[in-house]
Amino acid sequence: MNRIIRWLRRVYPPWWAIGFVLAFYALCEVGYWWVFWWAHGLGVQLELLTEGLMIRDDFMLTAVGAYAAFRIAFFHPVFRAGYRRWLEQTPWTTEKPLTLGPVHPVVQDLLMLGMMRLLLHDYQLLETALPQVFLFTYVTIAAAAIWVTGERNLAYFVVFGCASPSWHIGGNRLHRWLV
Repeated sequence: MNRIIRWLRRVYPPWWAIGFVLAFYALCEVGYWWVFWWAHGLGVQLELLTEGLMIRDDFMLTAVGAYAAFRIAFFHPVFRAGYRRWLEQTPWTTEKPLTLGPVHPVVQDLLMLGMMRLLLHDYQLLETALPQVFLFTYVTIAAAAIWVTGERNLAYFVVFGCASPSWHIGGNRLHRWLV
């Protein structure tokens, strides 16, 4: 069991961040169900209650975007000056894995997205919304890191070749979140 937890913790954010997301999610759920039972007793149309679920879903989209930003900002040496200097002074090469953890998406990221999706009952967005936000945020910040390293042409390709198609998929609500 400890081996699995270490494997997951290799790329996951700090426990306090996970706890904050879960606490806000629980608050949204409790509030939704309280209003649901209260409105049901008064005979209010239950379709009006989807606003509560939309708040929860928007928060989860924000949490997924923050997770993607964390994955790049925490593990990429461009964003951590001390880590970058240390890597420059060691015999590390691009053939070896980074010591703090991988910058590229890994299986643990897929598990995190899956867990977040499982929390969302009566989902108010497209099924692809969580992965789209993750990939859009991840690719955009990765392009910024690539730009800083001096690979300007590659950064342009990453943004316009990989990130921009997600702007046109997902419906109006997702588009407003991305822009």
